[in-house]
Amino acid sequence: MKKLVLGALFVFCSLAADIDTAPLLPYQAVPDWPKLPAGWNFGETSGVDVAPDGSIWVFNRGPHPVMQFSPDGRMLQAWSEVPIISAHGLRVDKESNVWLIDVKGHAVMKFTPAGKLLMVITQAGKHSGDNDSKYSFNEPTSVAFRPDGGFYVTDGYINARVVQYTKDGEYVRHWGQKGKGDGEFE
Repeated sequence: MKKLVLGALFVFCSLAADIDTAPLLPYQAVPDWPKLPAGWNFGETSGVDVAPDGSIWVFNRGPHPVMQFSPDGRMLQAWSEVPIISAHGLRVDKESNVWLIDVKGHAVMKFTPAGKLLMVITQAGKHSGDNDSKYSFNEPTSVAFRPDGGFYVTDGYINARVVQYTKDGEYVRHWGQKGKGDGEFE
């Protein structure tokens, strides 16, 4: 027992030494940010992004899954009616549209900043897609934007691929599969 305690103490001290020598992060906690209404809180927060106007969007697994805040933390709006099964990622494009990734609903959705649904990419009935599907995913993870308005979806948990679309949501191509070799994702 004494050896186990000494071993654990050694590991803890070694880790603590590494923490002391780690580089400082350029971020700091802001007290009382955000300012939520009385009785509100976040669920598991799975996505945060900053819009072109400087507002901060938060995607969480609580009763108000999408929230927008001013830079000083004032709540600007909250969406309670969002057609998702499980919040995963949120991105805001250069036109301030809000993109939500529903990992368990196998969907990517594009909304106006006011919450109007503009585009959904998923298979009807929300069944998961295989690695060669053009418009259905199997637990997508994120979205990234091209300068021309097109976008990429990482369909990463099961399919391990990247899918490219035009700005209008038309399929362009996809690549990747599970593995550790060239062109594969783990």
